Amino acid sequence: MYNIKSYIYSLLYKLSRFLKTDIFYLIKQGGAVEISKIVSLILSFLLSIVLANFLSQEEYGTYKYALSIFAYLSIPTLAYGMTTSLSRSIAQNKQPAVLRYITVQLKWSFLSFLASIGLSVYYLIQQNFTLSIVFIASSLLLPVMEIANIYTAIWQGRKDFVSLSKINIVSKTISTIALALAAILSKNALLMILVYLIIFSSIRFYFLVYTLKKHKISISKTVKDEEGISYGKHLSFISILEIISSHIDKILTFHILGPAQLAVYAFAIAIPEQIKSVLKPLDTLAYPKFVERDEEEIKKSLPRKFAQLFALSVIIIAAYWIAAPFIYKIFFPQYTQSIFYSQIFAISMINLTLFPSGTFLRAKKKIKKQYIAGIINPLFNIAITTALIINYGIMGIIIARIITRVFSSLLNTYLVYK
Repeated sequence: MYNIKSYIYSLLYKLSRFLKTDIFYLIKQGGAVEISKIVSLILSFLLSIVLANFLSQEEYGTYKYALSIFAYLSIPTLAYGMTTSLSRSIAQNKQPAVLRYITVQLKWSFLSFLASIGLSVYYLIQQNFTLSIVFIASSLLLPVMEIANIYTAIWQGRKDFVSLSKINIVSKTISTIALALAAILSKNALLMILVYLIIFSSIRFYFLVYTLKKHKISISKTVKDEEGISYGKHLSFISILEIISSHIDKILTFHILGPAQLAVYAFAIAIPEQIKSVLKPLDTLAYPKFVERDEEEIKKSLPRKFAQLFALSVIIIAAYWIAAPFIYKIFFPQYTQSIFYSQIFAISMINLTLFPSGTFLRAKKKIKKQYIAGIINPLFNIAITTALIINYGIMGIIIARIITRVFSSLLNTYLVYK
């Protein structure tokens, strides 16, 4: 037994040196994260089967539209930037005051509250009572849901991805069961959305409290980290256009083509997006490593990583092209019209090749370059998506997303070496 363990250790050590990648780190922490993502993928797939069978296309389209609007309403909470910045500070062995981060987010969240109330009034005037009620609920619950999610930064910063993965599995399981039951019992978008808001805000708040207790972090701790707060704001501002562009496809589809067509489009991109999310942990794992390593060392290693990721993405795309028709015909017979769209959209996964470029820019605090990418990429996406959906409908959106993802990855890579 000892000889087998020694042989495996030796083999992994040699593989680490050959790939110039910490294989032991990837197995210990990445293995847990990947298990979490695979469980999430399975649960999301099962939930999508339930939604396809119990919600009409119009109801499902409304549900997806509301979630896209929530992404816009979450912008003032500074959720993305503060979480990333807090994780960075913790990875640098600082002792930032979590309360300070939360307080800043709460102040900015008042804008989210006002925007939600405004949307509720607008849809009330339009006599769309479903969305009016939804945005009244989001005015209260969305800030809690987004701010409480900052607990993930503590686990990520301390590189305890095993514990975070366990939390994510529990969260995903509970939310999936709740949403599935809501769909089966109500067949109604309104209840689905309300359950979404209630369940996620409750789960995240619970795990925020749990995380603070687990790590013995005092909520009243006042250690200053103004640099981290400032960087969190920068990251949040940088992400504004990116968030807008990430959901512009669904917003435009809902308003131009209608909720039923949004449902068709949503199912077309759902599986490729879930497959891509399984590889997202590579970015999560790389981030704290990039924070610690020297810039030039990282730059020299990137071309090799690009080649490895390109080969991986090609294999994944080819496998999906073969599997997609069977998946849809067996599990989503109501959405067989989404098959071809889905196969074409899968090509966009080729941008996984260059994802380390974006990780590098964030980890090394390249604020100016992030602003450049954060402005150019979303504006390009918004412009080309708007132009193509008007002329070519769903296929136009698919083509636009492929082009913009490749363009974004190439621009980030250019900025790394500029």
